[in-house]
Amino acid sequence: IDSFWRGRQKRDRRADQLAHRLRAKGAKADTLVAICLERGNEMVVGILAILKTGAAYLPIDPEYPKKRIEHMLEDSKVRLLLCSEAGGDMIGKVEGPSPIYIEAQQGSVRQEHLARPKGNIGPSQTAYVMYTSGSTGRPKGVMMPHRALANLVRSYHRMDISCERVAQFTSMSFDVSFLEIFFTITQGGELLVVPE
Repeated sequence: IDSFWRGRQKRDRRADQLAHRLRAKGAKADTLVAICLERGNEMVVGILAILKTGAAYLPIDPEYPKKRIEHMLEDSKVRLLLCSEAGGDMIGKVEGPSPIYIEAQQGSVRQEHLARPKGNIGPSQTAYVMYTSGSTGRPKGVMMPHRALANLVRSYHRMDISCERVAQFTSMSFDVSFLEIFFTITQGGELLVVPE
């Protein structure tokens, strides 16, 4: 288990640098970036980087069946896909998204600006898109604004719950993962990312 808290400043800087790279590839406010990474610190860095661009993220669990992943990518009309090389091979050739391989970015991202990306993100802008389970037929994307995510985190802060160490073990495609990640980070707790 790796701790996101240990070395969090380094990982936050890396998220800033990755955000600059994603912006150069077209990520900005009112765009959607799919992220399909194994559970780990790179997944958290990727989510933070996407949000720092002002774009919304579409979490895709690499364990999903290939047809579900293809449906999500085609239905969302996403243009950018942040993934690992293994994930990109598994997804295959889906029309539309340009894959950005996290491994290939590691060296070049270090050359990006260290400054926090500047952006004007409002509460009504989309933070993420969550696809339903598909129990009524085909899965549908639901857009969630920053306001909803902020209210969720704030409601837990108001309950005065203290979480010094939290295990992040749910799929990023499941809404509980937002609470594990964002509540812990905003509280200054230690996020322990449990690998698959």
